[in-house]
Amino acid sequence: MRHDKETINLGNTITYLTGRFRDGLRAIPGSPLRLLLAVLFWLAAALMIHAAADNIVARLLQPLAWILAGLLFLTVVTATAIPPGTLRMANACRRIGLVNDCGEAPLLIKRYHKEDKIMVDLFTQGISPTTIQDNLAELEAAANCRIVRVEQGASRNIIRLTLAPGDAQLPEKVNLPRLTIALSEIAMGASYDGPVITDLNKMPHWLMGGATGSGKTTLLVVFVQQCLMKVTATGEQAVDVYIIDLKGGQDYPPHWRNRDCSFCVTAEDALSVLGGLVTELERRLKLFSDASERFGVPCSTLDDYNHLCSGAPLRRNVIVIDELAEITDTTGMDKPHKELAAAVVGKLATIARLGRSVGINLIIGVQRADANTVPGQIKSNISGRVCGVADDTLSRIILGNGDADTLIPKHGRGLFLNQDGVMFRGYLPMEVPRPKAPNNKEGGTNEHPNP
Repeated sequence: MRHDKETINLGNTITYLTGRFRDGLRAIPGSPLRLLLAVLFWLAAALMIHAAADNIVARLLQPLAWILAGLLFLTVVTATAIPPGTLRMANACRRIGLVNDCGEAPLLIKRYHKEDKIMVDLFTQGISPTTIQDNLAELEAAANCRIVRVEQGASRNIIRLTLAPGDAQLPEKVNLPRLTIALSEIAMGASYDGPVITDLNKMPHWLMGGATGSGKTTLLVVFVQQCLMKVTATGEQAVDVYIIDLKGGQDYPPHWRNRDCSFCVTAEDALSVLGGLVTELERRLKLFSDASERFGVPCSTLDDYNHLCSGAPLRRNVIVIDELAEITDTTGMDKPHKELAAAVVGKLATIARLGRSVGINLIIGVQRADANTVPGQIKSNISGRVCGVADDTLSRIILGNGDADTLIPKHGRGLFLNQDGVMFRGYLPMEVPRPKAPNNKEGGTNEHPNP
């Protein structure tokens, strides 16, 4: 067994060093200094070997001298391609037990800057991104850095980390800034490496969770506010928002209710609205299919359709459900109410399954961590996940792991983790000027809530 481990270690070491030699060679033509040093090295080697060949013995040893020169060149090129901090990172991984079954830790392949971000590529040696994600807090402490993102690299044996300095801090509060983003994009918050922005064409449905006071509803408000601000080039509203809140909708600005948004506070209203949206979904599927046949090109997103049929553009429909458990938890309900809840869930499942391409999106908020909070036929079609302060059960319902429980402080209101393991501070709603109110009889003014 020991011999097998040593053989595997040797094989991985050779693979790693071969890769570094290859990277070192590739770097020579792109660097005038490296190219000059390489040319000088081989000129010096040639002159020394030629000068020493003044007898038959030296001439016989010339091939060996060239081999030694080649080995020296290989060693220097390989050494210059090993990033600084490789040993420090490997030792940090070993200290927390982040090694494979043969005791090998990930090794640095490359460290570089991309825009204002520090990027690190690791030779995994059989360690998966999920394993690193599960040991994130320990690795950050051991390496004294903030790991902003963990993702698969260019090949399966490479993991890419986005880093921030160990003393980096997220802002305590940050209002939604005015960003120049596409109609299909939504800004959620500020991470260590900039704004967290999602594209509803690529990540159409979202599951957002968090305990009471985690800031989940504020994040939903920010999401809706941006949707309502989306306008086309001709100044027309680009998004229709439907809010389903069986808690009464007290957390949303009053002027949204059935004026800026369609608002549902009963299961009956929700079923009626969702039924209409499923009918619209089926109509759009037919429109997209007809457009694809007519123009001879794929029509797979709302943007594709609106580009092809610019004379009759379609609005994006965003459905926001605040606390899904108010619908799915049928404990204590009689049969008619259970059937009503099942019908609502069925409509949501259809939209989750088919709504992506036609621009009908689900944004679902979850606070209560019950086993049946998010039905499987809905959850399996939701790829976007965000979780704030949560216990282990809720974190696993939302993210599929316990990271929100272990990585977000219990007092971390407004802090969130997404499905990629990126921690960010959720934006606060953009400040909108209060409308001026007429003076009352006493000479004062009537106060209006800040929208």
